[in-house]
Amino acid sequence: MQYKENIGILNRFVVKLQDVESEKLFDARFSYFVQRDKDAFYAQLDEILMMRKQPLTCGWLEQYYNRNPQNREKRIVIFGAGEMGRLSCRTLLLANRIIDCICDNNQKMDGLEYQGIPIRNAAYVYQHFRDDLVIIAVSVKYQIEIYHQLIAAGFQETNILMSAYGGGGIYSDIPGQYFDTTIVTPDQNGEYFVDAGCFNGDTSLDCKKWCAGNLKMVYAFEPDRRNYQVCQKNLSGLGCEFELYEAGVWSDQTVIRFQEDAGPRWGSCVSDAGEVSITADSIDHKLNGRKATYIKMDVEGSELEALKGSIRTIQKYRPKLAISVYHKPEDIFEIPIFLEKLDLGYKYYLRHYQTRMEETVFICSAGNYGGDMKLSIVVPVYNTKACLKNCLQSIMEQTWRDMEIIIVDDGSTDGSSEICQMFAQKDDRVIYIKQNNKGSFNARRTGVERASGEFLMFVDSDDWIEKEMAEFLILRIKGADMVTSGVYYEARPGVVTLYLDQYEEGEYQDEGRQFLLKSMLYDIDTDTMQRLTPWIWNKLYRTKLAKQVYEQLETNNAFADDGVFLYSYLIYCGAVKVFHQCFYHYQYRENSIFHGKNSHMLTDINKAYLALLPCFEKHMLKEHLIQQLQRWITITTVMAINGGMGFSQQIQIPEFMLDTDGLKGKRVVLYGAGKVGKDYYRQLKKMGYNVVLWVDSNETEDENVKRPQEILHTEHDIILIAVSRPEYVESIQKSLRDLGVSEEKTLWKQPVRVL
Repeated sequence: MQYKENIGILNRFVVKLQDVESEKLFDARFSYFVQRDKDAFYAQLDEILMMRKQPLTCGWLEQYYNRNPQNREKRIVIFGAGEMGRLSCRTLLLANRIIDCICDNNQKMDGLEYQGIPIRNAAYVYQHFRDDLVIIAVSVKYQIEIYHQLIAAGFQETNILMSAYGGGGIYSDIPGQYFDTTIVTPDQNGEYFVDAGCFNGDTSLDCKKWCAGNLKMVYAFEPDRRNYQVCQKNLSGLGCEFELYEAGVWSDQTVIRFQEDAGPRWGSCVSDAGEVSITADSIDHKLNGRKATYIKMDVEGSELEALKGSIRTIQKYRPKLAISVYHKPEDIFEIPIFLEKLDLGYKYYLRHYQTRMEETVFICSAGNYGGDMKLSIVVPVYNTKACLKNCLQSIMEQTWRDMEIIIVDDGSTDGSSEICQMFAQKDDRVIYIKQNNKGSFNARRTGVERASGEFLMFVDSDDWIEKEMAEFLILRIKGADMVTSGVYYEARPGVVTLYLDQYEEGEYQDEGRQFLLKSMLYDIDTDTMQRLTPWIWNKLYRTKLAKQVYEQLETNNAFADDGVFLYSYLIYCGAVKVFHQCFYHYQYRENSIFHGKNSHMLTDINKAYLALLPCFEKHMLKEHLIQQLQRWITITTVMAINGGMGFSQQIQIPEFMLDTDGLKGKRVVLYGAGKVGKDYYRQLKKMGYNVVLWVDSNETEDENVKRPQEILHTEHDIILIAVSRPEYVESIQKSLRDLGVSEEKTLWKQPVRVL
């Protein structure tokens, strides 16, 4: 299998990895597959192991010290600067042991260092470390030779250690393999354990301890005759039923060959050139439909074939999986791709359980089947018949299937109710709620109260979402409490703008979250309103926290009701993740509350202020939050007077300071008919400046605004660009160059708010 042919599936797997340790380990393993650089792999592995809370131990060395306590204070010399020597050094350093010197017979190594440890020749070690501890860490065929070399040089036999590990180096086993309680939890109804590659039965014994004795059945596979006999004896003491098969595991009944040493310390591995033949069978055939709650596989490189022979069992029972992915470098992507294609909703983890290259385990625990990853989507509906089918259909077609769609009909009178009921009859995931008209805030509150999923989204009934939106957000939330994405925003018919959070993509927690809270409503440093998109519907929330927020809110107004929830949620939530991909399509609707005139807007703004003030006042960043809130309220009040309340055009408050330097006596073309452009136009006309033309590339309802091409037919001296975002300026300047207009005639300065 080539990973490039399945890059989309592999990317989907990577974003489902549940924690940083898993992500880093995948990077290390995949980099090794590409580069085959062991030293680079070990450097990444050491960083991962140091993230672990529990300290590493070296059991083999501890056993030596228990037998020879008088040697605990002796200095340590590692004999061997090759791969086994470096492995031994890494292990001891990770276990917080001090290594005083590395010795090697290769004179070219003398005077070099490894991780700050000096490498010296044998003569130097004979002179300076004769009474200290020497650990021989070389390949097996040289161990005895070096042992006699040290004895001949006068070293005491009790001060010379040779690793019991056949490879010639020392390493540390890390506890918790297969049964990390932070990842996998026992089934309350008992475990049915498949031990594929059971060796001597020790993993089945560990399983019994992990599930507190609630082990119902063990199916064990072991092809080696000697190991099989030991395993039979050990399993007999389990106190539960077991079936032990003298066979390997494969996709079907067959004979397979494998090598007992498949190269540079990857362990045994299946190979057509192998010298050992064994019989093998599939898990599906042996279990024949019987229950499995946990499948562990360490089967010498035949894991992928073994999984193929387990599909029926896995699909029927969706057991926990612990699959070795170290026997072959390509296992790190082939096995995840295979399981991701099954689309069984697993949560993915990677863990490594030794300081050497072996023992990387791919763990699959229960995912979104059974409700713990269920999504609730709340859709408030009020008289949106024309758009409603498109909206609901876009939700039904989401690639994330485990969800409920809660439609709250807020007293519709235009036929929307019939459409809602039709969708509820067609799809059993739809929950239809009818209530008297109480406004969008209370409609959303009703939906949230009914929600049973772990995660929560909102979709307005006159908008629609792309089919990947829910899956994208859910797969990225992981340990965060909110994920936000971009919006396709139709400001007026046919005019769509991409709105993104004005923060870099990434996770904002601890200091990052404080930075976000200090600037989300209004960033004083950059004079930016609402750096975080102020809408409720382009984000994913945790339902439990959203319920708590709604319980505390006592507001219902047509203006900023979603913002009141959003900013309250941000006060109480933990980490926030920001992504710039756009999935939500906000559609302009002329008769919507937001675009219509609202004579109660000042009252509603005050309600929003009074709703947010209490939770802001209780927060440790209250000075920053209240200052933002006051600026936001002030600016939105000006916006209300200038347009939202329907006041006369003669009654306007300037929002932006107009720098008129260089405009006096000039024929001015004003480019831009948005918020800044309208404000500049009013000020220029009021102050008597000669505005010969007002243009915008987008169509507007204002008959004074013309198309940019009119510039070519109008005598002018200067083109004043009236937009706030630098990226818009670049686009406008390019369009003017394309028209043949000299850039020397253009003028743009960053607009500054009056308030």
